[in-house]
Amino acid sequence: MDTRQVTLEHASKLVNQGLHAEAKQLLCAWLKEHPDDAEIMIEYVWLCYEDVSMEEWEQLLASDVLSASENSEVHGKLADAYYLMGDDAKAAHHFRVAVQLDETNWRAWQGLALLYTTAQVSFQEAERFLRKALEIAPSEWQIAFNLGSIYAQQEKRFEAQQMLRKALALAPSSKRDLIEHHLRSVGDVSDMPQR
Repeated sequence: MDTRQVTLEHASKLVNQGLHAEAKQLLCAWLKEHPDDAEIMIEYVWLCYEDVSMEEWEQLLASDVLSASENSEVHGKLADAYYLMGDDAKAAHHFRVAVQLDETNWRAWQGLALLYTTAQVSFQEAERFLRKALEIAPSEWQIAFNLGSIYAQQEKRFEAQQMLRKALALAPSSKRDLIEHHLRSVGDVSDMPQR
């Protein structure tokens, strides 16, 4: 395993242990030696989220290294950041770049769909994006759940019930109540435990 990968894994372990400052120091030290490493830079930027002002965070996100990256995951994480900041245009741009760089990046397809849904740009496009994501990652319950929710918003009850049942079958037990609630909201009470 190379030093770069060891650095990323060690930083991830530190974050999982709640040692964010130590993880930031580790990534910052790497970036001093390798300032053009977009993948490590985006991880560093996300670690800074709670420690800096929104203006400072936006300046970190605007790095030329990140924008010029050829890494789909980097653009997906940039899109997530801009979405969190409420900058739908930049979020959409980076989600699109992410799927152009890697058409199998299901998280970027899903992010683009959710952006289109929340901004009410186009439910049909959001639906198409989620179907693409589900084709790529058929065992991801969140995709089926989000697609079912979009169908429900469009009053496509049958399709909503199908997707929500799929989500229920795939989801961890901690998400069952949420999905069952959505199933009840579209009129499906079959195969649900009686309370």
